Amino acid sequence: MQNNKKTGFLAVALASLIVASTATASVLSGCGGNEDTDETVAVTETSVVSRVVDGVYTDEFGNILSTTPDGKKQENAGGTVSPEALKKAKENDEKSNVDSKADNKDPEKSENDEKQDNDKKSDSKSEKSENGGGSNNDAADSDDGRGITDINQQTAEQRKEFEEAKKNIEEQKPNRDNEKIESSKELILDGNKYQIGDTVTCVYTLSAPEKLQNFQGEISYDNSKINCVRAWLDGSAAYGGLLNYKLDGKIKFNGVNIGSGFKYNSEGNFIIAVFEVTDSGKVDTSLDWQVVTGVSGDKLVTDGKAVDGLTVNKSYTYGDTKYEDE
Repeated sequence: MQNNKKTGFLAVALASLIVASTATASVLSGCGGNEDTDETVAVTETSVVSRVVDGVYTDEFGNILSTTPDGKKQENAGGTVSPEALKKAKENDEKSNVDSKADNKDPEKSENDEKQDNDKKSDSKSEKSENGGGSNNDAADSDDGRGITDINQQTAEQRKEFEEAKKNIEEQKPNRDNEKIESSKELILDGNKYQIGDTVTCVYTLSAPEKLQNFQGEISYDNSKINCVRAWLDGSAAYGGLLNYKLDGKIKFNGVNIGSGFKYNSEGNFIIAVFEVTDSGKVDTSLDWQVVTGVSGDKLVTDGKAVDGLTVNKSYTYGDTKYEDE
């Protein structure tokens, strides 16, 4: 009885071992059942080329995958997308690959291409320079403001011209200094430019509405810059008039002719004065009346102001001019 129990127990154990071995062999061979496990599907899908078509992931033939690359389940798994959508997705992928290759081109080649472009630009600029062409911007980049270009961008001939122009500019500096020296010796006399040491002759002309019975006045000037070396009454005023020029900054004059009067109905010489320039700067001379009376007895000057028709003009001649009526 006891032997029968042991024999039954061994039979059961042997049967269990056979079942376990068979199950293990089925799992190892991949034929354990008709349905794939999730692990088997995941391993299979990772080896499939996938693309996005209308928002879902498919294999290269348009079959909708059960999961996305990040493991999320997709609806309609096992279905297919339309051929048109699949074709469009393939075209987009090809275009993206081309653009990606263009963006990731060889850095060394890119640097060489850029260098070649710069060389072409440099050759183009040189050609424009030799032909006198080029834009204003090119000139602004290389011009120093005097028409002299940057010496680092020049041909041998242009560099020579540059050096010569630079030398000329340096040589002109003493001339500019001389100009300043000459300017320091310059005197502007009644708007006319003279140098210290010059002698000039000023002619005062007079016109009046009638003959003059008498006159009296003076010429004023800055005797620190000019000096009157001689002066005289001229024209009709020379007969019956008096003048004194040996005064500090003044030339005084007067005249009386009760009989026939002084004739200045038309403009004529009245006073001639010769000045010597003694200093630089600016100076004006002025003729001021005290008294002027016509042969009619009318006053032609009141409070130093002349009536209409009584005018004095002046003009300058370089040097000590001689006059016949002197």
